[in-house]
Amino acid sequence: MSCIGPVRTVDDAIILRVSEEREEIAFLDQFYLVVDGVKVVAESDPQVAAKVAEKDQDYLIITSGESYEFRFRRRGSFVGEELADVLVVASGFYVPLE
Repeated sequence: MSCIGPVRTVDDAIILRVSEEREEIAFLDQFYLVVDGVKVVAESDPQVAAKVAEKDQDYLIITSGESYEFRFRRRGSFVGEELADVLVVASGFYVPLE
């Protein structure tokens, strides 16, 4: 878990990009936000969002140079808010390329 607040919203959402910038392969199992104590799951391509919605070993595989953008919205939206309590929760692992 990592705190990223305060956060400004873009078009009524928080947008995060996950990228693999090193010579390795990332296996992302779960990726979501906790905003003011409430779990907020990603809205993106349905297949990509499903891969990271639950910790179930159905990994999103990200290879070197690849990236994915995730949009997060909560009920009631984030319009005009600056959020102080935003945590990023991610689990998975990486394997260096040899």
